Amino acid sequence: MPSLLELTSQGDVGTISDESKLSSVKLMDPQQLYELWERQQWQSHAIDLSRDRRDWASMEDDLRENLAWNLSSFFVGEERVTTQFSGLVMSYESQSEEAFLTTQQVDEARHAQHFNRFYEQVLEIDGSFEDRLARARRDLNPAFIESVLRAKPHQRLRWHYFMLWQMIGFELWHEVFVEAQPVTARGA
Repeated sequence: MPSLLELTSQGDVGTISDESKLSSVKLMDPQQLYELWERQQWQSHAIDLSRDRRDWASMEDDLRENLAWNLSSFFVGEERVTTQFSGLVMSYESQSEEAFLTTQQVDEARHAQHFNRFYEQVLEIDGSFEDRLARARRDLNPAFIESVLRAKPHQRLRWHYFMLWQMIGFELWHEVFVEAQPVTARGA
């Protein structure tokens, strides 16, 4: 199995434009991805949100309103992916693939739990998980809700769907919360 250092030293494989270099790219198989997941656990309820509370309280109303929309789209998206990911898990071709896909569903549930906690402790929205999720849905327009609620991956596209979701989600998360805004969700 290639080490994490070996994998990262090859750079972002998604940006390789010279097709002759693709044959040298090392990717982990599903079993290796599962083993990596076991070594890299995190707990959504262990993240310290005290700085996020302070940053949120110090923001201007317009910025908070814009961030609330961004946060809502992630909260709703993570909850939907947690639910819809079952179709991907059920389309496994090997036990290793099943084990790895299951880990990803667990991680999506952690993301949803993180947003629930963020809404409760930083945005100070009372109620249950379902209450806070309903509040997040009210922040979004009907077209967004419709597209996310009806999104169901097709079996033949399971890996493409998974990888695309991860790439888009990470890029948006990084751009919105790490580079541009003082509020960050460290570890999520």
